[in-house]
Amino acid sequence: MHRVLQFTEHRPFPVPDLPWIMRQRWDDVLFLHWPVPPDVIRPHIPDEVELDLYDGTAWLGIVLFEVNGLRGRFLPPFPFTSTFPEVNVRTYVKKNGKPGVYFFSLDTTNKLAIKAARTGYSLPYFFADVSLDRSSTDVNFRSIRKERGLPRETLHVNYQPTGEGIPNEEGSFQHWMAERYCLWSLFGDDLFRTDLHHRKWALESVNVELTSNTMAQFVPREFLNRVPKAHYSVTKNALFWLPVKEEN
Repeated sequence: MHRVLQFTEHRPFPVPDLPWIMRQRWDDVLFLHWPVPPDVIRPHIPDEVELDLYDGTAWLGIVLFEVNGLRGRFLPPFPFTSTFPEVNVRTYVKKNGKPGVYFFSLDTTNKLAIKAARTGYSLPYFFADVSLDRSSTDVNFRSIRKERGLPRETLHVNYQPTGEGIPNEEGSFQHWMAERYCLWSLFGDDLFRTDLHHRKWALESVNVELTSNTMAQFVPREFLNRVPKAHYSVTKNALFWLPVKEEN
């Protein structure tokens, strides 16, 4: 039996009264971030949420990792669905003072996971040819979207964690972008919030070679051609709740 209490450290908001419904682990997590003018991002997020800024600007995040151990509460890992690489494109929003995440896209190879996430969480998951290959020193990540009718967005990045920790203190950029415990999505015209929970992120510096990036094509390339802020984390366990409708 898995108790929520094992994840209670550092959470700024109380966990929901209802039991969590899903658990998963994220491995070899790479965070990439670019500052983007708010007026570029604002048309692409729901009117019901407020764009969250850091240093007076919006931020586009590309986060890539491998999902492992995906399973429901009291259930073993889902057959053929518990392990897969993923890349998501996101920005940061808030509602009623609560900070969270809004996803523009989530790409993965796992068609069962795509269908479940689209149906249960109304998240913009897309099918892609994604691989995450490890060596003793680095990680090589490739993604090519192959969703019919959508742009063939690609990402190719090699990253080498340094082992040098980065302080994750309140007020820092890394704390602002990482310590978020909910996401919002639209079910038709209705806004829903999904709560999640994990321990505080342990982050470290990372060397990054980004050789291809055509993700988030609604953002002018002049912003994404810059060198991104980069952070790495070895692993993170997370709990998820069912989406709940937000009341205005």
